Amino acid sequence: MRHDVTKNIANKFDKYAISYDENAYLQSQIADYFSLFIQKNCINIDKICEIGCGTGNLTQKISKIFTNSSITALDISKNSIEIAKKKVENSNVKFKIESAINCKYTDYDGIISSMSLHWLGENLLEFLKTLEVNYAYFAIPVENSLMQVKNRILELGALDTITKFPKNADIIEVLGQKFNIKSEIFRVKTQMQMNKAIKNLAKFGTLSNNRNSIANIKKILEDNKIIDIDYEVLMLFCERK
Repeated sequence: MRHDVTKNIANKFDKYAISYDENAYLQSQIADYFSLFIQKNCINIDKICEIGCGTGNLTQKISKIFTNSSITALDISKNSIEIAKKKVENSNVKFKIESAINCKYTDYDGIISSMSLHWLGENLLEFLKTLEVNYAYFAIPVENSLMQVKNRILELGALDTITKFPKNADIIEVLGQKFNIKSEIFRVKTQMQMNKAIKNLAKFGTLSNNRNSIANIKKILEDNKIIDIDYEVLMLFCERK
């Protein structure tokens, strides 16, 4: 991922960090379920890296699951990490401002990531292919996520601005070359006006760089139709073969 793209993402999350938690109700539900999935598949791991810790909602939970582990929580947003530090007081957790691409994963025995790797876009599968750790827990939004939002954008005559999510099968195929895998699909949904949905999704890394005309953007931002906002999330526990 290019440096300028990473910087733009960091700036975006720095901007929205204070209001993130009050808008991230679906992400919060996903973190709750993911923590249960992790607990169900919990094993002893000495050094853990959490990728994209954000404001620390999942960090709180995993610090109580892996009480004997050393956990490093990474995020590229300084403001998000400052909020996370206030939530997580466990001595086994330290925070670091760093991107998923630049981290040296050979320093860790396992990694955890929830709802952050889709930021890698087309680089996601290559990232998973080259991953060198013994254990990994992932929650990744996949292909059937946000379908009603996508369809509504097209109905309005605009270009699809929703990130192209990866396919379940592609992720499992890549990881299956190195890891034994346990997986679950978790689905979560709420309803919202289209214009509010787009504004919220812009904060969570689910809008692509497709350029719509000013007229099309106006159509989307003035559309108050109630639609489903839904995520299909692939949850994975990976253990090195």
